[in-house]
Amino acid sequence: SLQHVMLLKKACESFAEEFQHELSGMMYKETYLKSSTEIDAAFCSSAALRSTPPPPPKTRTREHGASAARRVSRKAREAQPPPAAADPSMDELLRKYDTDGSISSLIEMERDNPEAMLEADELEQVERGSRELQCDVCRVMSKVALKAAKERRLLRDEEALSELVGNLCVGTPESAIAASSEYPKYPGNPPLWGELYRVLPPSSKRPRWALRRLRKGEVPQERSGKSDYNALVIKHAIISRSCKAVVSGESDFAELLFQLAGVYADR
Repeated sequence: SLQHVMLLKKACESFAEEFQHELSGMMYKETYLKSSTEIDAAFCSSAALRSTPPPPPKTRTREHGASAARRVSRKAREAQPPPAAADPSMDELLRKYDTDGSISSLIEMERDNPEAMLEADELEQVERGSRELQCDVCRVMSKVALKAAKERRLLRDEEALSELVGNLCVGTPESAIAASSEYPKYPGNPPLWGELYRVLPPSSKRPRWALRRLRKGEVPQERSGKSDYNALVIKHAIISRSCKAVVSGESDFAELLFQLAGVYADR
């Protein structure tokens, strides 16, 4: 993800600054003499990078009894291999390398608006997909809203329906984020019902974008571990944009649900 890429960049910059003399000397002397693999093996394992300052000399004194036993015990401990260092946490890496706050700013931007990190051609896909899938997304929204309203007995409560519709296009309601600083499940806070669908781009057999519900037993893209990060950002952005376009359209979605509830109740 962007967070890890930026940390890697900072770590590289820090390493290059700390060992600039060793790096420049190595590049000047060995670039034309050795292959990259040989340079890697020789330089990255060299004493210049891994050496530690020698301990101060100790004065030798005659030791008896408990002192000699402590010396033997200390030597035994020193002979044991040192414990493996634990991998640093993300917070520790940020404190070390994010000296100017630029990484934190980019992480915040990615969390709130991941579309800003997409390339121009990917943004074009988002714009086209969100236009072509509005009707499909509207049908899904209607099913999701109607099911939730029935389960919570909100069909005859217009105000509650309005609140329900207002949260249809997000995974974590803004009120929950403000109250508990809860982070959305996915960057951009797309609706979680989108996990049950796949967004399919146009192909030779399909001239427009399509929205397909997952088959029984099919693993959501978000949990499959096989989807490219940008592909998920595009999917979430298309669904979110289409959903928000429906909610903010000329027709009042909540009022429509309320009216339909009355029609169904009279039957």
